[in-house]
Amino acid sequence: MAVKFAYFLLLIIISILRSEQQTLRELKKRNVAKPISLQTITEAEIKAYMDNPANKPKLDFKPTGRYPQTNRAGLSEYHLAPQILGGTNASQKQFPWVAYMACDDRWLCSGAVISADWILTAGNCVYDINEFEIYVGGVDLDVEEKFEQIVFADNYYLHPNYSQITFENDIALIPVNLTFNDYYYPYIRPICLPKLSQTSNTFTKVSAVIAGYGNLADDSATDGSRFMQYVTLRTVNNAVCVANFGVSQFYSTNICTSPHPTKAPCHNDEGAPLMYRDPETGRYTVIGIYSFGSIYSCANRPAAYTRVSSFLGWISQVTNLAIRP
Repeated sequence: MAVKFAYFLLLIIISILRSEQQTLRELKKRNVAKPISLQTITEAEIKAYMDNPANKPKLDFKPTGRYPQTNRAGLSEYHLAPQILGGTNASQKQFPWVAYMACDDRWLCSGAVISADWILTAGNCVYDINEFEIYVGGVDLDVEEKFEQIVFADNYYLHPNYSQITFENDIALIPVNLTFNDYYYPYIRPICLPKLSQTSNTFTKVSAVIAGYGNLADDSATDGSRFMQYVTLRTVNNAVCVANFGVSQFYSTNICTSPHPTKAPCHNDEGAPLMYRDPETGRYTVIGIYSFGSIYSCANRPAAYTRVSSFLGWISQVTNLAIRP
């Protein structure tokens, strides 16, 4: 009798876990994008924008955090060959900080683990949301993976100057309670935040990786991807995005990636981390958070990311994380 009861209880637990996995795949997804400017942006306007000191990367607030990130931050078990839309399936331990987030019953987003207590994501992902179901440590949403964690959060910190209309200051933090220990390492760990010395770094013309669960094509028959996907993109001068979106629709607090015919973030990749791998240390740093693209197409259009280095002060003040010099 006891054996039958234990077996019955096990079936119930398996059913609940499968239900949780299915919930992660059934929520509504949306497209956060801007129209390409209908007005021709002249070279003089672009030059004036780029030369304006107000449009240079800079720090927002003074960091006040006292606790450094773990020395395990930013390490990956895999090294990418140079080479989402046009992406490749990721493996467990490859991007152990990428989080998949179900936001109420309204939409889906991604985020980046920066400590056991915090996930960094886009402001448009958290705006007016009551509860988050967050999945980390795995790469396949339809199966229960050995080292995955599913946690819930009912609070968030949205940048005080975030604009729902323009997506300016499109950054947010979600407090969580992840388990960091030797059992889950190296399947779950944080990504490095930029250094304070990188505040003025434009991060232009670098190879960067974005990973998320967004649409695999503009006209995808299904919303999002079952598997975590990654793609390597090239960052470009902000003038490229200014020329496409307009001088009033792109900011110094953004990073721009180059248009590509087959590789790009797409609908439902919002909040996904744009990552730069330091060739000297082999560690990944989150330099951007996918914010918006073009309403017309993911391919052949530049994409815009929130520049994380511009918000190190705010991140440090909210999380109490110390920022490296």
